[in-house]
Amino acid sequence: MNTAYREEPAAASCARCGWPTSEGAVLSTHHTSEGWVRYRRCACGSVAIEVVQLDDRRTVHA
Repeated sequence: MNTAYREEPAAASCARCGWPTSEGAVLSTHHTSEGWVRYRRCACGSVAIEVVQLDDRRTVHA
């Protein structure tokens, strides 16, 4: 397992229904200059966008 990209547990929740975004299905993950962009689909159907930054291994939710 490559631990360089391991993220901390996300504390964010869906803006539409309040469900934890970390429990959503991962639709896709893409490498960018900032780290990784991950798209997750919530149980309610909305899509969350996460940026996993490589420098401090934290997740930013958009």
